[in-house]
Amino acid sequence: MTFHLPGYEGLDKPTVWIFPEVVVCLDCGLAELTVPEAELPTLAKGATA
Repeated sequence: MTFHLPGYEGLDKPTVWIFPEVVVCLDCGLAELTVPEAELPTLAKGATA
């Protein structure tokens, strides 16, 4: 799974590859995931750059 920062500005930022465990509710379709701790600094750096 890849993660992009929101907005058109996020398209210029590099893609962050994450491989989370995804939990999906089969009744309503709600999906939750947890970003691995090792990827959080990369996302934070992209958000503030």
